[in-house]
Amino acid sequence: MIPAIACAAVTALFVTTQAEAADTPDAQAESVRGVGTFERDPIGIELDRLIELPFDLAEDGDYDPDETRPPILSTFTVFPTFEVDLIATDNIFRSEANERFDLITIYRPILEIQSDWENHFLAFNAQLDVGRHRKHPIEDFEDYTLGATFVLDVDDFTSANASASHSRSHGQRGDIDDPGQQLSTDIQFQNEFSVGISRAVPDGLEADATFSIAKVSFEDNGPIDNSDRWRTDYGFSGRLGWEIEQGTSVFIAPAATLTRFRRKLDNFGTNRDFDDYQLAAGIRLDPSPITFLEFLAGVTHRRFADEVFKNTTDRLVRGTFLWNPTSVMTVNGSVDQSFSPAASVGVSGTLTRTYSTSVDWTPWDPLILSASAAYRTEEFEDAVPARARDSIILGLSADWAIDRNFYTSISATTEQQNGDLDADDMTENRVQVRLGGQL
Repeated sequence: MIPAIACAAVTALFVTTQAEAADTPDAQAESVRGVGTFERDPIGIELDRLIELPFDLAEDGDYDPDETRPPILSTFTVFPTFEVDLIATDNIFRSEANERFDLITIYRPILEIQSDWENHFLAFNAQLDVGRHRKHPIEDFEDYTLGATFVLDVDDFTSANASASHSRSHGQRGDIDDPGQQLSTDIQFQNEFSVGISRAVPDGLEADATFSIAKVSFEDNGPIDNSDRWRTDYGFSGRLGWEIEQGTSVFIAPAATLTRFRRKLDNFGTNRDFDDYQLAAGIRLDPSPITFLEFLAGVTHRRFADEVFKNTTDRLVRGTFLWNPTSVMTVNGSVDQSFSPAASVGVSGTLTRTYSTSVDWTPWDPLILSASAAYRTEEFEDAVPARARDSIILGLSADWAIDRNFYTSISATTEQQNGDLDADDMTENRVQVRLGGQL
């Protein structure tokens, strides 16, 4: 993923999920990307008109604004988008011992349907990513995501939300469960459902809670039986805070994830069930359209069902920072960490920490230039001998809105990875060009 885009995505995701009870930060709304031409122009098509369009064209092609229109369908707007990514990489397998060049084309149709109601909100989304590799067709993939989100405005200070999604994704080369270059990457399916409630009173109590269930399954990969990797994640995240003054609040944020695998024992005779508990405290500063900061620190404790894995307590640090020194420049920063279970023998999972920063500059309205840097550490817990690696990722990108219907971008990244094992050392350089259009 392009670091500049990744940093922006992490910032937006963190603000959305960790601070649902508050309004969008002023600094984010006033940032280069918040006010820039790359925030999608709302020029979608009303759903009833989209449905009637083929019939209008079949008749006389005229549009009659006074005709009777379905009152429900007309409150939904459709946003169709199509993108094509052209990617060149000098290390498709992310391996120093077998560096291979490849050209990748990704076709990406995107469809969003959003309500236009005075209260409440309902949206549907669908995205398909079809990747084709010129020299290594074993790497070809077809990923997709289907989802729906509903937000219920209970009163001026309280809202409830629910979301559901189904996705198909392919694994990444170089991760702990990479099946090897002789086989295609793993294929993962995920079904997720979540419900939540948020309440925020100005200059007072802020509270929200979210419950989720995610079912994860894998296709078998050649001779590899992946059925023992099927699992269900039961999640809870909460937040309780107090707004000291407008734009400034302190909070505590407990969370828990209970992971249960479908098989009691995997192919190696190991019970991989575990519980992950988190407790953190933090502060949110949103004093003006110039700066925004949200930072939390605490501990996370993982307890495993099988004694072959050690129960672990780690520090927990997450945060995001945004600064608009001028109206044409934004500085972003973020720190995040995650734990993902593994299927490899003797390894319980991967603890990943990512520190990233980027600068966005818009010399003129249709153009945004970005420079980014990220530092990532990965610890393969319980591995014998101990195994860890770190990466430095540098990137440059330019995004250009050709007009209100078409846009393009170009980016270049370089990643240097070093690890305890020689197999973890590698360098990858990547150039990506994106062409996109929206109706």
